[in-house]
Amino acid sequence: MRAGHEQVARLIMDQVLSSKEMYESHMKKVKEAGGLPEDNKVSYEEMKRFVDGGQYEMTLDNTFQISREMETFNRVLPLIFQRGWMLLRAPAGSPGFITSDHPFCLMWSDPKQRGGFYPPGLGLRGTDVFFTISPRLAMVGAFELKNDEVDVNENAVASINGAVIAMAEAQVYV
Repeated sequence: MRAGHEQVARLIMDQVLSSKEMYESHMKKVKEAGGLPEDNKVSYEEMKRFVDGGQYEMTLDNTFQISREMETFNRVLPLIFQRGWMLLRAPAGSPGFITSDHPFCLMWSDPKQRGGFYPPGLGLRGTDVFFTISPRLAMVGAFELKNDEVDVNENAVASINGAVIAMAEAQVYV
């Protein structure tokens, strides 16, 4: 999220600094709105040199980032509760479920759609969400499922483990 905001800010700075007239017009509006003191006299040339030099860092206030995450959480949580959830139990003799540094797996229910042009979305029907709870337990959620629990065979464990490996960023945990 931070990188996206930085990129937008850089694009805006490039636009504002595209001409001296654009910069001066923008600065006048910002001062009139109270965003800068009237005595701020940074020239177009000084600002252009500063921005082009790239010797600065953009940061977002932590409270801003937390508030954005909370807004996202409030939108995602209802989608989680709308899904039916099934508790999967691995057989006692199997190696069990694994996890990774990206433990939340979202994919199309239909294997033919996986890897296609359209990515799955948390609010889309025909998608599965799954994650490992422990080596013996995993959860799968889908709009088409009813809440239940089931003992799965070793093939199902291997299938889920394969998806966990495919979704991993850099590490898999056994």
